[in-house]
Amino acid sequence: MMSNYKQKNKQAFSEDYWKEEGGQKWLENIDVVESSLIPFGEILLERAAFREAEFVLDVGCGGALTSLEIVKQVGSGGQVTAIDISADILSVARQRAERVANLYLREGDAGSIALGEQYFDVIFSRFGVMFFNDPIAAFKNFHEAMKPSARLVFMCWRTLEENPWMGEPAAAVFKHLAPPDKPETADADAPGPFSFADTGRVRHILASAGFKDINLQAVDTGMPLGAMHEAVSFLMRMGPAAEVIAQANDDEKDTAAMTIRHVLGKYETADGIMPPAAAWVVIARPQDNE
Repeated sequence: MMSNYKQKNKQAFSEDYWKEEGGQKWLENIDVVESSLIPFGEILLERAAFREAEFVLDVGCGGALTSLEIVKQVGSGGQVTAIDISADILSVARQRAERVANLYLREGDAGSIALGEQYFDVIFSRFGVMFFNDPIAAFKNFHEAMKPSARLVFMCWRTLEENPWMGEPAAAVFKHLAPPDKPETADADAPGPFSFADTGRVRHILASAGFKDINLQAVDTGMPLGAMHEAVSFLMRMGPAAEVIAQANDDEKDTAAMTIRHVLGKYETADGIMPPAAAWVVIARPQDNE
């Protein structure tokens, strides 16, 4: 059944997905989404090691929680540009950043939008770089916008098998509710959450875009999904099984909920549902910009 998930996971996570359905789902589940990513954000911010007065681009900024933290670290002499493709998601960021003088929000595709030349000291992203239709072109765009001394710091998911918080509930649901028909062959390089899981592919993309000193650091931590009812609701509304569940009748939805609850039971702790999760922290530097 995991292969069914992989086919479903290779649906088009295109620009339109995040502008429309993806952004709307993110907003509907904002509390669980943001709280679940806090441990990853903390790790990535520490690895980024921001300094006073740095100019930073936050790619796929979401609700700007990481952006606001970066502002604190770069101080009044620094500047943070936070970009996201979803107007819906940016509406939350705008509310939070309304009175922050050196945080600038932009709507658009960071992989193709004009970012300036040799402008940023750091390009940063927490799970925002795996969805470009042409990742080499996107990272070339970043490269052009980076100062020669700049650094690229981002986080991406490792393999589906190393992230049971997403794979296991979906696979279990698909035993009861058949996944939608998908092509027999799925493109492992298509935009999607796990499209940067392969270290060789990441290195190839970055090197092709002009980066050097490419370093990948494994991160293994827990994925805090909240109380059981919050985790079940979240996984029924987001993730690979969400489309099937949305189209199911009431009895089938009840079955899906019970199935997810059963899968998550082994990850229940005193602090809520905490399945393991695995990511890469990727750090690289641009080749000399001339």
